[in-house]
Amino acid sequence: MRRRIIFTFISFFLLILASGCENFVEPNQLAFVIGTALDHDESGVIEVSHQIVIPSQISGSEGGGSSSGSESFIVLSAKGKDIIEANRKIQRKMSRRLMENHRILIALSEELFEKHDVSQLFDKLNRDPANNLRDITIMIKGGSAKDFLMQGHPMDHLSSIAAGKEMKLNKMSKFTSKQLAIDILSDGYRPLIPVFNVEEIQVSSNKKQSIGLLSGFAIMNKDLKVSGILDDVEGSEAAWMAGKEHFRG
Repeated sequence: MRRRIIFTFISFFLLILASGCENFVEPNQLAFVIGTALDHDESGVIEVSHQIVIPSQISGSEGGGSSSGSESFIVLSAKGKDIIEANRKIQRKMSRRLMENHRILIALSEELFEKHDVSQLFDKLNRDPANNLRDITIMIKGGSAKDFLMQGHPMDHLSSIAAGKEMKLNKMSKFTSKQLAIDILSDGYRPLIPVFNVEEIQVSSNKKQSIGLLSGFAIMNKDLKVSGILDDVEGSEAAWMAGKEHFRG
């Protein structure tokens, strides 16, 4: 009888050990990617940059703390022939696992559209199971998308969060990477992509800061090449007619 009890106890203990999840990753072992930038590199490859939030720095600032925007995030970059290769290189630099499911925004430079087949890049991006397809896609005019991520924001700390709020506040919807893929495959339709400029503004009497501001919309062809850029007024009208922006009275 005693042997049976001991055998049952050992079996139960081993069953508990076997049922444990070995692949479970604690939140403090993850690096949360909020924004991603894609840029052309002079060597002909692409540069991928991730804006990674630092929760310990940004949590206190929401309640009026003194954490500055540059202290609440880091931007890590790597170059590769495609997004997958560059991502792999970025992960090697990290002490935490990259978590892209909570990404808010993907920024692409204007030069990237000119010198790369962006439709192929998005095909690889959309095949990535870590991509939630809800992130907003924007184009950075004139400068690099990485520089856009590097800029903090005087009110929202992270440029990705600020851009997402700006789009939402102005009642602009359906600019996600998923919607862009749908627009590319739709007959008789030209995709629209919001355009942001990095501009220096006066944030106080003795301080200026560079931030990204919505300046218009880029009209794309089916190969995701820029056919033209509309200013904010014309672009808003085109977005409204396409059902991507609600009427603003």
